[in-house]
Parts: sequence; C-alpha cells; structure tokens
Amino acid sequence: MPESQFFTLNKLIETRILELISDYLSLDPNYAKNAIINSDKASTSYIMVLSQLQSISDFP
Repeated sequence: MPESQFFTLNKLIETRILELISDYLSLDPNYAKNAIINSDKASTSYIMVLSQLQSISDFP
C-alpha cells in the first residue's frame, strides 16, 4: 500500500471510526435499527454504520 493510502487509512481509523461508533451508540437502540434516515436507500442508522464500516474495511 502506498504511503499516502496508508496515511489516509490510519486517519480513517483514528478519527472516523471512533466518531461513527460514538454517534451510533448515542442513539436509542430501537431508533437506530428501525427508523429510516435515508428514504432513497431505505436505510436505518444501523445499516448506514455497517455500510460505512464496510467501506473503510474495503479501502485499498
């Protein structure tokens, strides 16, 4: 992995994942799993968090 990609990945892990999990855990569990927050994709907070974590894990 090139140095620039490694730097970006580290920043994602250090900053974005902690922010993402903290924000998610602050939600009411029922709301997080059931309330549609993106009507175009019919996504709940839970689905969005999983999607973002998957995107980070797929980082080249």
